[in-house]
Amino acid sequence: MYYETSMDGIILAISPSIEIISKGQYHRNELIGKSVHEVYAFPGERQALITFLPEQGNYVTDYEIIFKNRDGSKVPCSISARIQFDAEGTPLKIIGSVRDISERKGAEKEKTKLQGQLLQAQKLESVGRLAAGWRTISTTCWGDSRPCGAGHGQDQCGPTAP
Repeated sequence: MYYETSMDGIILAISPSIEIISKGQYHRNELIGKSVHEVYAFPGERQALITFLPEQGNYVTDYEIIFKNRDGSKVPCSISARIQFDAEGTPLKIIGSVRDISERKGAEKEKTKLQGQLLQAQKLESVGRLAAGWRTISTTCWGDSRPCGAGHGQDQCGPTAP
């Protein structure tokens, strides 16, 4: 979705694809002239972007924000934007594009979940190997798997002397 905003956050232009990102909750004509704060889920995100742009040479790519639909549902989005300046170097507006990254965020969440499950499985495997190793050591040292004192005499571990 293409957009243009004034430096103070008024939407100057927005493509009709806003209807896709908002799942039909916003239409292009109703947003032009409104504040972008109506569509940011968190008010500080806009100011953070305005602060970040000059630090990055007045251009950013894949800057993540959360878009808020009219019903309050949230859509993770990625912004690529730049500041447009007039001939004297005064900032005029921000021009950019927004993409819905819901699928990417879902895949990242699933990846994190699977990594956690893998780590847990690796820990359980290590415990299993440790237990198997202990069983091998105890059988080798004591001749059987009975604990000390179980049929060996009260004060000794290992097989009884012949």
